[in-house]
Amino acid sequence: MSLYENIHKKRQRIKQQKAKGKTPERMRKPGSKGAPTAKAFKKAAGMQGGGGVMPLRKGQSQKSVSHNIKLMRSEGKPQDQAVAIAMQTAKNMMTGGPVTKNKKGNCGLYGRT
Repeated sequence: MSLYENIHKKRQRIKQQKAKGKTPERMRKPGSKGAPTAKAFKKAAGMQGGGGVMPLRKGQSQKSVSHNIKLMRSEGKPQDQAVAIAMQTAKNMMTGGPVTKNKKGNCGLYGRT
């Protein structure tokens, strides 16, 4: 569940609690323990509507792979994961489709379905 969904649900609970005459829970103050940080809001804003800042470039060239690695690193992914995803995207372009696990459990050129 996203940060904005959590905030929306909490506001709904507060509204319902007020309507029932109960003492409503309170929203946390910025900077207090347990409150979302500015970094959390920035990350949640980047995930709105698609899960990432920009789509990856489709292509096999070194330029496309480097661009994809830089893009994923800027999104906060670890270096090894960014490289693996970029290389997988390039491999997909070479083979003509997504590569899935074959019966032996290996990913490879012949594992496409």
